[in-house]
Amino acid sequence: MTNIKRGEFVEFEPNEFYYGEKPKLDKIIIRQAPSNSIVEALKAKKYDFVMSIPTDNYPSYKDVEGYEILGREQFSYTYIGFKLGKWDNDKGQVVYNPESKMANKSLRQAMAYAVDNQAVADKFYYGLRSSANSLIPPVLGEMHDGDLKGYTQDIDKANKLLDEAGYKKKDGEEFRRDPKGEKLEIKFASMAGGETAQPLAEYYMNQWKEIGLDVKLTTGRLIDFNAFYDKLKNDDPEVDVYQGAWATSFNPSQTSLYGEKAAFNYTRFASEENSKLLDEMDSDKAFDNDYRVKVFKDWQKYASEEAFAIPTLFRNEVMPMSTRVKGFDWDIKKDNTAWASVEVTAESRK
Repeated sequence: MTNIKRGEFVEFEPNEFYYGEKPKLDKIIIRQAPSNSIVEALKAKKYDFVMSIPTDNYPSYKDVEGYEILGREQFSYTYIGFKLGKWDNDKGQVVYNPESKMANKSLRQAMAYAVDNQAVADKFYYGLRSSANSLIPPVLGEMHDGDLKGYTQDIDKANKLLDEAGYKKKDGEEFRRDPKGEKLEIKFASMAGGETAQPLAEYYMNQWKEIGLDVKLTTGRLIDFNAFYDKLKNDDPEVDVYQGAWATSFNPSQTSLYGEKAAFNYTRFASEENSKLLDEMDSDKAFDNDYRVKVFKDWQKYASEEAFAIPTLFRNEVMPMSTRVKGFDWDIKKDNTAWASVEVTAESRK
C-alpha cells in the first residue's frame, strides 16, 4: 500500500520482492463508493470492477455494456434463529432455558415448514440465492450434507405439529395459544437495509399468520444493523425470533457459532448432544477425513431436527468486471494471489 486516503481510496503498487514473475499492472487503486450510485458509475465506465455490489437490484446492472458479470458461491447463508436462553458473562457460556417461549421444538419446526424458501429466492433474489437445507453451505464441499432434506414448505405438516404440541385456538380467536392456554405473541427481529428487507419480513410474518401464529416486529419496525446485533448480543427480551446471516470461514468447524462457550451462539441453544458432536468435529480423531465428514453430517442432521436455527437461503455473490481486464481469476482458492497475473488490454474502458 503506497497511498491511503481514509474513506476514499487505497493505492497498491507491486512488491519489488514478490517471489513470482513481475506483475503486469503498475498500480491498483481501490476506491470506496456509495452503493446507491454504483450502477450509474458502471454505466459511465468509471471502474474496472466492483468488489462488492448489492444483489437486491441485480437486473439494473446485469446487462451493463462493457462488463462481464462473474459469480461464485459464498461462504454464507441466511437463517431464522430462535432465542432459547441467555449468555452468562461470568461463566462465559450459554445458559439454555427449556422454559423459554420458543423452547418447544414443534413450534420451531412448524415455523420452518410455513415458509417457501425457494419462492423467496426466486422472487426477491433473481436466482442469486437458493433454498438452504443445512447450516453448512455447499461451498464447503464434502462437509456439506447435500442429501439432508431440510425444511420445505408444508402448511399441513406445520398445522399438525402445532395441534399435536397443544398450540390451539379458542373458539372465535384468530391466533393459537400456547400449550398452557395463554395468549402467544412472538416478537420477530429483522434488519433494515436494501429493497427486499421490508417485503421479506412481511412475507415471513404472513406465512406464520397462516398457521395461526401472532408474530409482530420487535420495536414495530425493521432495525438497523448495529442496534439489531446489540439486541441479539444482550439477549433483549423483545426478541423471540430473528432473521440473521453468517459468513463462515474456510474452516468449516461450527464450534465458534453454535458451541456452548461461543458468544456468537445467539440462539443460546445448548445440549449435551450438541456439545458432544461439536467436540468430535474438532477432536484428534477428526484428522481422519472420513470420520470428520461423518461427524459433520451427523451434526447437520441433529441441528436440523432440533431447529434452533433454520437455514433459509444459500448465497451467490457477483462481480462486474470490465471486458478490458484479462487474467483475473475469482476462484476462492486463488483469491490471495489473483492479482499477479491480471492485466488490461486497452487504455480505456469501452
